[in-house]
Amino acid sequence: MMKDTINFFSKMKDYFLKVDLNESYSPTSQIEITEGFWTLVEIIIKDHQNLKKSIVETSAKIDKQNRELFSIQKQLNIIKIFEISKLNDGWIGDDSKKIDSKIINIANDIVLSPKLRSQPEVFPTRRGTISMEFQPSEDKFIKVEIFVDKFEFYSEIDNVENEETISNLEILIDKINEFYSR
Repeated sequence: MMKDTINFFSKMKDYFLKVDLNESYSPTSQIEITEGFWTLVEIIIKDHQNLKKSIVETSAKIDKQNRELFSIQKQLNIIKIFEISKLNDGWIGDDSKKIDSKIINIANDIVLSPKLRSQPEVFPTRRGTISMEFQPSEDKFIKVEIFVDKFEFYSEIDNVENEETISNLEILIDKINEFYSR
């Protein structure tokens, strides 16, 4: 195919050089060039269709792998939250507190939310809360601390920090997803 393409372009160049110089060029050569042109167009279209099909197939495979990885991360987070629920007062020192069951349930709701685009890293805190960290890219970082009645939302984008209190789970998830869209 490459040899045919090179041959075709060589004939095209010769033809246009002769046309520019007002030299005669046989009708047979013009027909060969026209046929070669349409053959090349057919090859390009066929290659484009094959490439398009290949891209779609590869994209589907990547999407499936991402869903499987997301599912594994989700399962690991559920296990981690379950293990965190077993912690008692003093789990990491005298001042560390047991995590309230309401906080455990909220953490599970976040991890299990079908709207959540990415799974976080999950950590217990000394003060009896759960911290979730998301890092969409090297220059973006999100930390959410889960309390019984609120979420402390901390974000950093391009070294610009922002802190706010959020009281609604749906708003929190939308805010997290927003960072993955930027």
